[in-house]
Amino acid sequence: MSKKVFRRSRRKPKVAKHLLAMPSYQGYSNIPTSVSLIQYDSKQSSTKDLSSAKGLKNEITENKINWFKVIGISDSARITDIGYEFGLQTFDIKDLMSDQQVVKIVAYDHITFLLMPGFYLTEGDKQLRDSQLGFIIGKDFIVSFQETPEPIFDDIQNAINDNQIPIRQKENDYLLYILLRVVN
Repeated sequence: MSKKVFRRSRRKPKVAKHLLAMPSYQGYSNIPTSVSLIQYDSKQSSTKDLSSAKGLKNEITENKINWFKVIGISDSARITDIGYEFGLQTFDIKDLMSDQQVVKIVAYDHITFLLMPGFYLTEGDKQLRDSQLGFIIGKDFIVSFQETPEPIFDDIQNAINDNQIPIRQKENDYLLYILLRVVN
């Protein structure tokens, strides 16, 4: 009987390079990223522009709802920074910036990530459009990602500011519910 000899290969194992690549935007809307912070409780609300701010989590005020409204996801570096800051994994960020319109819900220890296509009617010509939407919900905060600059959530923001409906008396899960109702 002959003995089998196994030789170790000196070649490095093949690794799928696309899995290691940094997230990059794959869509068609080249919109600059803007970030607004809508903070509210039952007594008052305020809005700040944080488009150039770093460290968004430092802006969170306890015992208030902190809604980070991100419009434009084509700035890969900025969206990646925001995603990592709020606890997303690289695959989640890649899915957010893809044009595949996937639906995804992932529950981590301290956050839940929801990704979906959203549908809305344009104001002028009343055309049905779709846009990639993402939401991160955690203790005292929600981050919404919107691919296009359409005023999809402006009515909700106005309702919060004017205290028109009981959003300000509820927790952040109710805000997420209202945001989802607008796009489906």
